[in-house]
Amino acid sequence: MEQTYLTYNLDITSKSTWLTVTAAPSIRNSFVYVQELGDFYCHKDYFTRRKNLPSFLIKLTVSGQGTLEYNNSSYSVKPGTLFWIDCTKPQYYYTSENADHWHVLWVHFYGPTAHSYYESFMEQNAGSPLIFSDIPTKFSDILEKLIRLYGSHSKSLQDDIYASSLLTQLMVDCIRTTLSRKVSNRQHVDYFLSVQNYIDENYHENLNLDLLAQQFSINKFYLQKQFKKKLGLSPNEYLTRVRLERAKNLLRTTNDTVTQIAQEVGYTASYFDNVFKKYESVTPHIYRQRWYDSESDLKI
Repeated sequence: MEQTYLTYNLDITSKSTWLTVTAAPSIRNSFVYVQELGDFYCHKDYFTRRKNLPSFLIKLTVSGQGTLEYNNSSYSVKPGTLFWIDCTKPQYYYTSENADHWHVLWVHFYGPTAHSYYESFMEQNAGSPLIFSDIPTKFSDILEKLIRLYGSHSKSLQDDIYASSLLTQLMVDCIRTTLSRKVSNRQHVDYFLSVQNYIDENYHENLNLDLLAQQFSINKFYLQKQFKKKLGLSPNEYLTRVRLERAKNLLRTTNDTVTQIAQEVGYTASYFDNVFKKYESVTPHIYRQRWYDSESDLKI
C-alpha cells in the first residue's frame, strides 16, 4: 500500500461529534469493524482531500449540501443523499460553494467482508457512489446507534460485535436501495416479473437466454441488461439459483438418485455435480449426507 495522502480543514461547530475506535483484534481479523465515526456540523470551509487510506467511508447528508469528487466525477450531495467510497482511491469532499453549511453523519470502517459488499454496491449502482433515499432515517438510525454505542463509556467485545452487525445492515441497506428503485414504467416491471415467473415454472426445461428472448419477443442483450438491473442477477444466474434450490430440496426430502435429481432440475449428471460444487463447495452426495436422514419420515 502506498503512503496515505491527507489534507483537510476541520471547519465544524462545537456541537459536532468525532469518535475514534479501536476494535478488538478478533473482530478486526474476521468481521467488518468501525475505525472512526461522527456527526459533523460543517461550516463553509470544511473539506477533506485523501487517497491510499485502507478504509471505506459512508457519509449521509442530513441538511445543507456538500460536493464529492471521486472516480473522475463530481457529485452534488444533498439532504437524504448518501455516498459510499473506497478511501484507497483519490477523493475530495467539501461543503458546496453555494451552501452555508453541511450536516453529515458518517462512519469509516474496514474488515475482510467490506470490499465484497462495496463491489456489489458499485455494480448494482452502475458505478456511482451516490444513492438518494426517500427514507433516509433507515440510514441515519444506524449511524446514530453506532455513535451512541461508541460514545458511551462501555468499550467491550460485545459492543464491537453489535457494531459489526449494524455496519453489515448499513451496507445491505445501501445495496437494497439500489436494487429497489422504482422503474417509471409499470408495464416494464410487470414484463420482467413475467420472465422471472416463466423461469420459476420452467426451470427443468432446457432454458437459455436465446430461448427466453424468443419466448418474450425481446432482444436478448436488452433482456440480459434489464433483468440484471432489476434483480441483480442475470437470467442464467437466476435460473441456476432456482435449479439449485429445487435440487437441494429434493436431496433432503427424497430417495431419488443424484442423477435423477439432476435431470429433474434440467441438468446432466456431470454438469450438475460441477455447478453444485461451485456454489455449495461440496458435491450433491456430501450435501445429502450432511442434511438428509434416510431413515426419517420427515418431509420438508
